[in-house]
Amino acid sequence: MATRHKVSGGLKMRGRVTLTFTDVATGKSRRIVDDNITPDSFLALVAENIGSGAPSASPLITHVALGDGDDDAAADDTELGNETERKSVASVDAAGAVVYATGYFSASEAVGTFAEVGFFADGDDTNVLASRVLIPFTKTGSETMTIDLELTLSRA
Repeated sequence: MATRHKVSGGLKMRGRVTLTFTDVATGKSRRIVDDNITPDSFLALVAENIGSGAPSASPLITHVALGDGDDDAAADDTELGNETERKSVASVDAAGAVVYATGYFSASEAVGTFAEVGFFADGDDTNVLASRVLIPFTKTGSETMTIDLELTLSRA
């Protein structure tokens, strides 16, 4: 007879978004860092991919989006408040229990004032919001912008 061992604790997912702006003329950079919300719909998608033989979508983060919505980020969010820009991520990778996704906007892309950033899983098809953060910023036409998402899974 097998012995059962009680395992306590749970799983926690914590995210952080870093925006790095680099002036193309001077090379000087500035950063904005903030913690994000990982919406319930993404957590459900991760669980579905672990426990289902036929998941409805891939949890792979594929797109980054910008918007000017200013409603507080919430666990039940499924989209940005008002999406105005969207682009495929430049890279996505995992090391240990950390997922890294990076979006890149050239100097001529996404020029303006924004209030929110989101990363999406399966962004061409089902569009599952994986991360949303309210992070007001202005990007000029003389700077590039890199947006890094770091999602860390750990014991609760």
